[in-house]
Amino acid sequence: MDKSRNEARDIYDTWYLIANKYISDIFLLKPYIEKKIKFKKLSDSSILKVFDEKEIRYKRLWEVRLKICH
Repeated sequence: MDKSRNEARDIYDTWYLIANKYISDIFLLKPYIEKKIKFKKLSDSSILKVFDEKEIRYKRLWEVRLKICH
């Protein structure tokens, strides 16, 4: 999770894959997420910290994007 990125696209993409049954179990994504974490030289805890810091912005952007769609 990039600190400079403030879009909720990754979260939406994950939700979309699960909601539309392209992925039956979220844990199937784990190896791919771990690979991305390793590539970006991050740690699990740093990702959770960044997500916590961005949660309010994500929620606000999510609401704005949904209003645009409707």
